[in-house]
Amino acid sequence: MTNTQNPDPDIFYSLDANNVMVAVGLGWDEFATANGAPQLRSSSLIGKPVLNYFSDAATRRLYARLFDRARTSGNKISFDYRCDSPTLRRFMRLTIKPVKEVVTVRCETLRKETRQASHFEWAGHQRAARSGAQGNQMVLPVCSLCSKVQVISGDWHEIESAVKHMSLDMDPRVPLLAPSLCPDCENVAH
Repeated sequence: MTNTQNPDPDIFYSLDANNVMVAVGLGWDEFATANGAPQLRSSSLIGKPVLNYFSDAATRRLYARLFDRARTSGNKISFDYRCDSPTLRRFMRLTIKPVKEVVTVRCETLRKETRQASHFEWAGHQRAARSGAQGNQMVLPVCSLCSKVQVISGDWHEIESAVKHMSLDMDPRVPLLAPSLCPDCENVAH
C-alpha cells in the first residue's frame, strides 16, 4: 500500500566545521520519538559529532566526504535515499547545503509504502554481526542509502527480492543485516 501524503515533518540539522551538531529543526524530536528512538532526541545530540551516529565506517566516510565537498565547493548536494523500518519503506531526499560557517542537512520524506515485516534483524554494530556469524546466524550487508541487501551471489536486491532469491522465508534462521554501502551508492560522493 502506498501512502503518497507526507505526514512526517522534514528533519533539519546543522553541523559546524568539525561535523558537530549545533542545531536541529523542530521536527527532529517528533521523528525520533515516533520511530522508537527517544535516545536520539536533540538534547542528547547537540554538541556531539554527527558521524558517531552512523553505524558503519563506510557510511561515516561517505557522509564526511559529502559534508566536506559541500563546504569546499560552496554548492548544495542533494540525492535520494531510503530509510526503511521493518514494516515501512521511506523514500527520502537528503540535501546538504553550506550556509556561512555551518552545513545544514535536510531530510525530506518523499513518500512511504507499507509492507509486510521483513525476515531480517539489524546487527547493532560490527561486533554483533561477528557474534551472529559465529552463532550460525547469517549476516548480510545492507546498503545504508538504498536499503538493498547483498545476497550470497554478491548481487544487491531489494529486501523482498532478497528473501525470495535466497528462500529466506523458509529458513528458520533470521539473518542479521549489517550496514554497508552498495557499489552504486558508494559512488554518490564521487
